[in-house]
Amino acid sequence: MKKYEAHYSKPKETKVMWLALLFAVLSQTMLSYEICEDEPPEYKGISQSTAELYRLRTAQCLMLGDITKCAPYTLEALLYNTMSEWARKDQNEPRVWMMIGLLVRVGLQMGYHRLAKSLTDMSIFPNIQTETHPTFPTSQYSKARCEEEFGASSIAATL
Repeated sequence: MKKYEAHYSKPKETKVMWLALLFAVLSQTMLSYEICEDEPPEYKGISQSTAELYRLRTAQCLMLGDITKCAPYTLEALLYNTMSEWARKDQNEPRVWMMIGLLVRVGLQMGYHRLAKSLTDMSIFPNIQTETHPTFPTSQYSKARCEEEFGASSIAATL
């Protein structure tokens, strides 16, 4: 919500990839109204065209933002855009598979394939280093915490 409010207070400072993510989420929302046949009265009969408009705006932002640079929100925006493509009635399968391949490549380029235990100083919450969201120094700490919360027997059963 903070990013959304910041966008409306200073729209020229908003990153294009964040806008792509916003449009992608809005597209998914409109598609869900149509698919579930549960359109709110204000969107009766226009949810499909609105979803298509948001999907188009997402694609425009992704092109403008240059997905090869792997800026923040790139992977998330691509993922939601791929979901929107897949949920469309015409289901262009080759396009969806191409987008999934692109998602994988961007994820690899952003380093999501690396083993977590080699990145002990990295948090799952980007730009947040607080007491409520600390980074765990070792995987042993995480395992001990899981055993404490879920019990050693449930962890052993999953191994």
